[in-house]
Amino acid sequence: MATDIILNQQSLLNTGLFKEWSHEAFNSLKDIDESRHASLDGIAEEMGKDLRETNLNSHIGICRIHNHFKMSPGEVVQLSLGLSIDDQVAKVQSNARVAHLKPVEMKSESEPMPIPYMWGFDKTSHKFFPMQFFDGSNVIMQGRFIEIMAEKRLELIAFLYRFVDRVHATGTEDDLGFYLRYDSLMNKQVNEGLVEDTDVNNRKQWIMPKTKEAMQQTLAEMKKVDQDAFITRTHWYFNEDSESKTIDCCHCSHCCRH
Repeated sequence: MATDIILNQQSLLNTGLFKEWSHEAFNSLKDIDESRHASLDGIAEEMGKDLRETNLNSHIGICRIHNHFKMSPGEVVQLSLGLSIDDQVAKVQSNARVAHLKPVEMKSESEPMPIPYMWGFDKTSHKFFPMQFFDGSNVIMQGRFIEIMAEKRLELIAFLYRFVDRVHATGTEDDLGFYLRYDSLMNKQVNEGLVEDTDVNNRKQWIMPKTKEAMQQTLAEMKKVDQDAFITRTHWYFNEDSESKTIDCCHCSHCCRH
């Protein structure tokens, strides 16, 4: 069972606010084609205020929960950092130019254990569940996870109660989640944002820094093949030095590259 070997899963369950990983829960998420129609900027902005007030904005961001493909039993979606889109094997701890996401099969002897870094909310059980995991060999993300579950534990719980109140009030329980920030581990310039592309057929994704101009050029090229191609905001994070939100990761849905 994949749950048994996920890093510090029990520390999450002990809060009473989380439940175990389940591929069924992941598969029940909205597809990006449906999720993209939900307008979430306003409530994300309000959650940004909550993150600042609980001193968690340097640790946590807000995300649009969705999926692009289905998972099989025993699989998790894992993110690892690299330097090249063409090389999914070589990994780096930081200063990455690409983040690879793909399903990996978890086995009892798997080492190191994956790190949960993104969670959705189940309105039936009123608990959070892990959606995606970070490569367990990344010691920086290991440290960030342990910090949020130790030194920042009370702040995290306070924020999550606010989160639940906000999604209940706005009916966005199926649309919003939160994630452990990893943007600082990407080699991203001031004028660049992070853009995620997806190869649906091969169940793989990649995140790379791009300028706004390059992003729009990519979208224009996509529309030559698929008139329904789109870009939508999926991640929001909130810097210390500004009251305005910073939008990080965007999705170019159903963009296939080989």
